[in-house]
Amino acid sequence: MTAHLKDGPAELDRPQTPIWTGDIDIPAALRAGTRLRWHITEIDRTEDDRFELLAANRQALLAGGLTIP
Repeated sequence: MTAHLKDGPAELDRPQTPIWTGDIDIPAALRAGTRLRWHITEIDRTEDDRFELLAANRQALLAGGLTIP
């Protein structure tokens, strides 16, 4: 199974923010998926540079021990 991860204000049509800076409890979401083998950080809408946001998301997941390098 795969989880698509996003963070932000959790309001329709609001821009996404880096993981750990929004309203979504990413660790809880990953723990809830007991059969997850993959997770993907996804960007729909952001005011940030998309590549910088992806890099920040990767660093947040690595720092939190929620992904492997």
